[in-house]
Amino acid sequence: MLNNGLIIDNLYCIIREIGSGGMGVVYLGYHLRLNKYIVLKKIKDSEQNINLLRNEVDTLKGLHHSYLPQVYDFVSYGGNVYTIIDYIEGFDLKYYINSGFQFTEGQLIKWLKQLCEVLDYLHSHNPQVLHSDIKPANIIITNSGDICLIDFGVSLYNSNEVIGLSRNYSSPEQFYNYECLKNGMVSEIPVDSRTDIYSLGATFYHIMTHQMPSITNYPPPPVSNFNTGYSKQLQNIVQKAMAYRPADRFQSARQMLKAVDDMKKAGSRYKGYVLVQLLTSLLSVILVVAGIMFISNGVNKDISSAFQADYSQFAGLVSQGSSEIGEKGREILNNPDYNGLADNDTRAEILHAVGDYYFDAGDYYNAAYNYSECLGYKKSELYYRDYVMALIMDHRIDEAKTEIGVIQSEYPQSPVVPLLDAETAYMTGDYEKAVSIIDAALPAVSGDTENTYTAYVIKGKSYSALDQSDKAIEAFEAAKQQKETPSILRSLGDERIKNASKNNLQFEYKNAFDCFYTISEKYFLNTDDVINLAQSAMLAQEISQYDYCKKKLIEETGKKEDCRVYMILSILSDATADNQTEAYLKKSRELYESLSYEEKGYISSESLEKTKALYKQYCGQEWQ
Repeated sequence: MLNNGLIIDNLYCIIREIGSGGMGVVYLGYHLRLNKYIVLKKIKDSEQNINLLRNEVDTLKGLHHSYLPQVYDFVSYGGNVYTIIDYIEGFDLKYYINSGFQFTEGQLIKWLKQLCEVLDYLHSHNPQVLHSDIKPANIIITNSGDICLIDFGVSLYNSNEVIGLSRNYSSPEQFYNYECLKNGMVSEIPVDSRTDIYSLGATFYHIMTHQMPSITNYPPPPVSNFNTGYSKQLQNIVQKAMAYRPADRFQSARQMLKAVDDMKKAGSRYKGYVLVQLLTSLLSVILVVAGIMFISNGVNKDISSAFQADYSQFAGLVSQGSSEIGEKGREILNNPDYNGLADNDTRAEILHAVGDYYFDAGDYYNAAYNYSECLGYKKSELYYRDYVMALIMDHRIDEAKTEIGVIQSEYPQSPVVPLLDAETAYMTGDYEKAVSIIDAALPAVSGDTENTYTAYVIKGKSYSALDQSDKAIEAFEAAKQQKETPSILRSLGDERIKNASKNNLQFEYKNAFDCFYTISEKYFLNTDDVINLAQSAMLAQEISQYDYCKKKLIEETGKKEDCRVYMILSILSDATADNQTEAYLKKSRELYESLSYEEKGYISSESLEKTKALYKQYCGQEWQ
C-alpha cells in the first residue's frame, strides 16, 4: 500500500487509490514539476529483469499520440515497480456497456476510426508496439468525446493475469499461446499486429450486440443475427476483423481504417444527385451487360468486372471530392474495352462529375470543356446551366450569352436563366445587381435543391465581394442547408476567417475551423484547406486540435513541397514543443528562397515574420 500524501522520488505525490486488479493497485497522484494529475500503476511484483523493463518503458515513453496517454517514467519503490502515466478523465467503454448505453452509429464510426489511427501508429513504430489487451475496459471516452487507449504494451511485461482476464477479447492465436504457456508447452504460432485487429473487432462486437464474445466457443453468432440497428457495412467491418484466421482479417490497422473511411465517404452527400444518377446508370448498364455476359466468354466477363470495379471506384472518388476524379473519369472514358458497357447517359454523368470537380477547383476552362463534352452525350437544363456558369467564370461572356439563348429556346421560362444573369452580373463587378436578381429568382426555384443551392452560392460570393461578411455567411449557410459540399464548406470557412479578422471575432475562427475540419473528415483537403485548418485552429486557440493539424500538414508535405505548409508546421511544432521545429524551419527557408518574387508575394506576411523569428531562435541566425 502507498499511503495518501506519500511523495516518491521527490516528484510524485500519492493522492489516493483508484483501482486494483491482476497487476496490483493503481493510484491517483500528482506530478509536482508538471503540476498535473498522473496515475501510478504497478507493473511488476519484483525488480527482476529491471534492465529489460527499463528498455520497454523507454519505448513507451517515446510514444506520442492524441489517443494515447503519455508515459513519463517508471519508479521502483518498496520492492515494486510503477509506471507514471497521464491521468485521463472520462469513463471506459466497459462502464457504458454495463450501464446499457446504446451508441449511435456515428459515435461508433468516430471511435473505430480513432482506434485504427492509434493502432496504425503503434504498429508502425520502430520498434513495433502491440497493444495485446484491447478491450472495453482499456478504452476511455474522454470528456471531449474522443477515445484514449490505455494499458498499451502490457504484453511486454508477461502478465498472465491480464491475458487471462481478457481471454474473450484475445485472438485465437493469442489465446492458444497463453494456454501453451500455462501448460508448460512451447507454441510456434506467431502473434503479430493482426491480434490487435481481432481484439478491436471483438470489442465492437460486444458494444454492438451487448453480448461478450467467447474465445472458447468460437465462432460467436454473427453480428447480423442481432437486431443492432447498425448498418451492414459496419457489421461487415467488425465481422472481418474477428475472422479466425489472421489471413482473413484486415491485414493492418491502416487497411481497416481505409474500410471505415470508405464507409464514411459512402454516406457523404457530396454531389448527391450525380452519384444517384451515376449508380442508377451503372445498374442499368450492368443488368443489360449481365444478360449478354452470361452467354459470352471469360474475357468479356473479366472486362465487365473491371468496368464495374472502376466505376465503383470513380463514384467513391466523387463522394469525397478527390483530386483523382478527373484522371479516373478520363481513364474509364478512354478505355476502348469499355465502349460497349457505357451508354450515353453514363458517359454524360461521368463527364459532368469531372466538370464539377474542375469547377470547384477553380479551373473553369477544364470545367467548361468537360461540361461541353457532357452535352454532346446528353442534353439537359442542368448540364446547360453548369456549362454556361463555367463559361462566365472563365470570362467568356459572349459565348455564355449565346448559350443562354439556346437555353431560352430549348427550355422556355427556364428558372436557370436568372441565375446565369446573376452570375454574369457578379463576374462583371455589378455585385448589388447580382444580389437583386437572386432575391427575385429564389421563389421560382423553391423546392429545387440544385438551383436553390446555386442561387445562394452566387448571393454569398456577391456579398463577400461587397465586404458584407455577415450577409455572405448567411447566404453560404443557406446553400449548405440545401446541400453540403466541400466547395460550400470552403467558402463558408474562408468567409468566417475574413469576418473574424476584420471584426476581431475569435469565435468565428472556431467556426472556420469546424468548416475545414468537416472537409478533412468527410471529403478531400487541398493544400489551402490544410493551411486554413491549421491557421484557424491556432487563431481560435484550439490547442487540443494542434496535433491533428500537424498530422494533416505532415501528410500534405508528402504530396508536394509547399513553403506555406512548412511555415505553419514550424509554428505548430514550436507550439507543441516537439523536436522537429528546427528541421521544419530550415525546409521553410529552403523552399521560400526557391520562390520567384511574384510567388513570395502570396506568402502571408504574418506567417513569414513569425517563421523568421522562430528561425533565429532555433537556428541561431537571421533569416534575411
